[in-house]
Amino acid sequence: DIEELRKRLRLGMGPCQGRTCIPLVVKILAQKTGKKVDEIPLPTSRPPIVPVTLGTLASDKDER
Repeated sequence: DIEELRKRLRLGMGPCQGRTCIPLVVKILAQKTGKKVDEIPLPTSRPPIVPVTLGTLASDKDER
């Protein structure tokens, strides 16, 4: 299950945000399981609840 792999191996959480690694992992899973690439469900992605600026993320302040 690609969701389980994502949780355990942090797939899609690096610099590419899954644009490179997820398709590669899907191909490997298809080969190993004998399924077609289209049969492997892609992991779900969720945007932030509210938009966050990069300045807020880079800030040292704890603003709650």
